[in-house]
Order: sequence, then structure tokens, then C-alpha cells
Amino acid sequence: MGAKNVDPSEVEAALAGHPDVVEVAVIGLPDREWAEIVAAAYGGTATPEQLRVFIAGQVPNYAMPKRWLRVETLPRTDLGNLDRSALVSLFDS
Repeated sequence: MGAKNVDPSEVEAALAGHPDVVEVAVIGLPDREWAEIVAAAYGGTATPEQLRVFIAGQVPNYAMPKRWLRVETLPRTDLGNLDRSALVSLFDS
């Protein structure tokens, strides 16, 4: 099986279009079988199932997040940028 490259911004843009999503970040998480899987962290009231249905057809199946995490706010650095390592840690906890 060949690996597929996922553009996180494409998935983020699709998810951000949902009316119950406040903010979103898409990252790759380490995975034993696939090397990396797509994961989405988001603020808002939508459920992962609602988000899956909403972006179906907007992003390829291989880009559909396999893990979901609803957060109050996304972790940020002192400069206000997304703190990706802190985000990975949130998925591990």
C-alpha cells in the first residue's frame, strides 16, 4: 500500500466550514500500522460523527481524521502560533 500525503489545511478548511466549529487543527499522529494517521482537534459543540458527515465528499477518504479531540482552546505558543507538540501530547493524555 502506498502512502498518501494529506494537506492539513485542506481538512481544516472543510471542518472550519461547520457552523458548530470555533477553531480546528489537523495533525499527523504516529501510528504503528500506517506510520501516521490524521487527527483533528477542534473547539465547538459538534460531535465527531457530525463532522465526519459534514466533510464526507469534501476531502478524500484517506484524509478523513481517524482520531478526534474536542478542546476548549487549541494550545498556542507565546507568539500565538499553534503549539503542535502540545497538541500531540493532548491526544496522548
